[in-house]
Formats: sequence, C-alpha cells, structure tokens
Amino acid sequence: MKKILVMLLTAVVLLNLHIMKATANPIITKSCEVTYTYSYGKDKGCGTLNIFSQDGKFMCSIDANIGAPSYNMAIVKNKPCIIENNNMYCRPDKSDRKFEIIFHDKYADVKYVSGNWRGYFGWNATIEGRYWKTVKQEK
Repeated sequence: MKKILVMLLTAVVLLNLHIMKATANPIITKSCEVTYTYSYGKDKGCGTLNIFSQDGKFMCSIDANIGAPSYNMAIVKNKPCIIENNNMYCRPDKSDRKFEIIFHDKYADVKYVSGNWRGYFGWNATIEGRYWKTVKQEK
C-alpha cells in the first residue's frame, strides 16, 4: 500500500511539473526585445521597462516617474540580470539592493527583494509595480 501511495504521489508531482513547464511563459529569448509600460494618465505616474540582450547577457532598463507636480524619477539603465525559476533578478549597483521581475502573459511585476531602497531614487519614486507588455520584437 505504501509503495502504491509513493508511486501515485510521484506521478502527481511529475504531472504537475510537466503541466507547469508546458504552460510557463517564455520570458525572453536572447534574440528579442520586450517592452512593458504603465501610465495613470496625463500628469500622473508612468514608466517603461525594457528587457533585451546585449553581448549574450540579459539586460534591463527601467524609467519611471511619479507625475505632477514633481515628476521625481526612478531610473535603472542597462543593468545585467540573471534568470532563476522563470523570474529575472537584477542589482542596480554593487550594494545589496536587488529587484525581481516576475513575468506573466501580458504583464510583468517588479518587486524589491533585498537592500535598502529608501532614498535611492527621487523622493517617493519607485520602480516597483505592474508593467503591461506593449512590444515584443525579434532581432
């Protein structure tokens, strides 16, 4: 009975892994560029996330602002990223700061995962949030 339960559990786990692999979103290939954006309207916050390859490495750039009246900005330019578990991780500098990009079919979420981000960008500006896919180009 124990053997049957173990075999059944193993089959379920393998089936789930196969389903997850089959339905996983292809993040990006080294031969394409993907652009994501968000906007809350005129004089409101907006931002752009670009994922691309350069010299065989995955790279990202993020440019976001909080809107009127200050238009304070959060900018990460052409930083190398690594891919783990279908997510992308990036460090904007040599500190312990690190953010994660979680990919979905039509959007990507950006979240801080480590380090002190307070005061890193303009007052109240952040790169965190949901960016909607707008362009995917094959190179």
